[in-house]
Amino acid sequence: MAAGAYGLLCVGTYLSVILSDRAASLARVEREVAATARLMRTHAAEALANGGTVLRLSGDAYRDLLTGRIGAETAYQRLVDLSTANSAIGTIWAVDAQGYALVSNVDLQPDRSTATQREYYRAHLAGYPGVHVGPREVGTVIRRPRFTLSVAVRDGAGQLLAVAAGGVDSAFFESIYASIQPQLGTEAALLRNDGERLAFWPSAGAAGLSYEPDLLSRLPASGTFLTHADDAVVAVEQITGLPLLVVARAPRGVALAAWRARSAQAAIPVLLALSAFGLLTWLGLRSVQETEQARADLEKRVKQRTEQLDLLLGELNHRVKNNLQLVSSLVQTGLASVKDPAVTEAMRDTAHRIAALAEVHRTLEAAPTAGVQAREYIETIVNRLHQSFVRPGQTIDLRIDAPLVELPTDHAVALGIAVNELVTNAFKHAFLGRDHGTVEVRMTADATAQVLTVSDDGQGVVADRSGSNGSRILKAMVQRLGGEIAVSSGPTGTVATLTIPGAAAAPNVEAAH
Repeated sequence: MAAGAYGLLCVGTYLSVILSDRAASLARVEREVAATARLMRTHAAEALANGGTVLRLSGDAYRDLLTGRIGAETAYQRLVDLSTANSAIGTIWAVDAQGYALVSNVDLQPDRSTATQREYYRAHLAGYPGVHVGPREVGTVIRRPRFTLSVAVRDGAGQLLAVAAGGVDSAFFESIYASIQPQLGTEAALLRNDGERLAFWPSAGAAGLSYEPDLLSRLPASGTFLTHADDAVVAVEQITGLPLLVVARAPRGVALAAWRARSAQAAIPVLLALSAFGLLTWLGLRSVQETEQARADLEKRVKQRTEQLDLLLGELNHRVKNNLQLVSSLVQTGLASVKDPAVTEAMRDTAHRIAALAEVHRTLEAAPTAGVQAREYIETIVNRLHQSFVRPGQTIDLRIDAPLVELPTDHAVALGIAVNELVTNAFKHAFLGRDHGTVEVRMTADATAQVLTVSDDGQGVVADRSGSNGSRILKAMVQRLGGEIAVSSGPTGTVATLTIPGAAAAPNVEAAH
């Protein structure tokens, strides 16, 4: 009787341990796959958002070319400069409203080939809004797999002038996916919402990555979607603002194979327990101890892997920050050799914009998967501009009031450049001939909108600067944020108010404490 009861107790304990071990093994797979998908989404969102900005700025060059403001050689040089600003885009080109090729960053005098059958041209001709993402194909200039980003270039009346496009090398993403490959054999892919695969790794397995037809309807507004399909754990993240998503998949069999081996090994002491009471006790305790140790080892490896992913993304932000700071320093150094005041002003403004971008990556170095802290970010940009523009003997008071919220990376990039442009305008134009003044930067954020206000007590706007490079960049950033800007100016100063609808920021609880 006692032996039978003890046997049942041993069997029950055995079943409880192996089922718990199985659940822990699957949970480990889910955490690692979800972490991989988050890293892929962060990298893709930042790279493609910067690519979209490059294309919008190249669209300005094509608009100037088609309206006769600049010549082909000037447009070619601007495209070359823009292509070096984004490592993901190799080639920038455009076709006019009839589909004929224009100057590109690799060909000053292209042949008159037509793109009337290309997907991106037909999409924008039909009125496609925003950035269009084309299918994966082999490039005609650089014979490597790529996909196309494109934007419409329109005149003031909204008529299509051209379509500006850029080729994004698929290997740019695939090299990142290879570097984050975990031991679980995870497959990774960047897909369009229609299922078209744009980049994938490894090439043999991930080429088959897909998703169920109704998956898009089940994706959450934000965060990672986890599901089990075809004996695999699948994590999906959608890229905000683009018809793209990233998919990471790991086979459950890899994790459960080790669990089956442990379960079979654990069954031996249970069988022995039915014939040898004393031996069973010793073997059972040993099996439980080994299982608990194995679970602890698994948790440790998961933690180490997560730290490795954070380090990788932190190193990526560190390198991008250093490169941007180097470019800004080179531009600043070149100011000494430039005699034309207009060129000097343009170069200094460019250096400030690059420094604003570098500040985003500096903030992300310490916490690569977190957002950008709004107050510190805005204060750094404004104080740097104050040091650069205030003349000896001049006193310009600063008043900065920003909330303790975290901004998504792509949102922070556009907002930082907008702050840079508005505050630069105040320093450059508000206090001409004056030794004292005040610049105030105020930001509020709630569940419905963010409102950024930049004001000064200077002399007001004395000339129309709507066609300046800074104004075009500010307009591009406002469009990227999905917001609206209103400017009022008079003898007592200028007030610019940027309103961004929607809850784009989250409270920074740690900073608040």
